[in-house]
Amino acid sequence: MSAEQQLVCPVCGRPRADAALPELDCPACGFQNAYVRLFAGGKSRARWQSAVQAVRVAALRAKRLALATAHRFALGSGSAAFLQDAPQRLLIAHGDGRVQIEEQAVAYSSCENNYAVAYAGGTVRVFGVDDSLGQK
Repeated sequence: MSAEQQLVCPVCGRPRADAALPELDCPACGFQNAYVRLFAGGKSRARWQSAVQAVRVAALRAKRLALATAHRFALGSGSAAFLQDAPQRLLIAHGDGRVQIEEQAVAYSSCENNYAVAYAGGTVRVFGVDDSLGQK
């Protein structure tokens, strides 16, 4: 079978393993009727294309959600922090231009003058200044 004749799933883009098989569903992504080649008319093709587009959009949203939960952004008073889950790294940009990198970090919290970093080993470090109320 030539490259032009090879059937490709319109959702996941994987080629069909065996074009001789009668199945129309994609075994890779599970999309029903992925390998349909002939349609009753323009209306049925439009419905099929709409279903393909809906699945693509849902997959893209799921991917974006996974990325959003894997990386967290936090704003503190005078700083901004970006926490990566893999590798466990916290990047803190301070208002005065300093950049601080904390390895093995799993959580970040900040208040007016201080911020705390929790590490994978269970330790917590508090950074900042101690004011007259002993906040730190």
